[in-house]
Amino acid sequence: MYRMERDKSIYATFDVFILLVYTSIDDLYQQFVPASVSQTKNVNTAKMSDSEIITLSICGELIGKGSGILRRTALAW
Repeated sequence: MYRMERDKSIYATFDVFILLVYTSIDDLYQQFVPASVSQTKNVNTAKMSDSEIITLSICGELIGKGSGILRRTALAW
């Protein structure tokens, strides 16, 4: 689906897509996830929000990277 090409418009389009996915997920997460789930013990020390992790998972699957993208992102932190 997403190919690495030299055309910068593809990158810009995918960036916008990621932002759209993130804002949608974050809105739904805030609306439907109970506080007992979203306010876990490590919420103040977490480096990424639940919405960011879900977004990376979904976008990683769409570009064919699967859960490997989460591993690489966690190592970068």
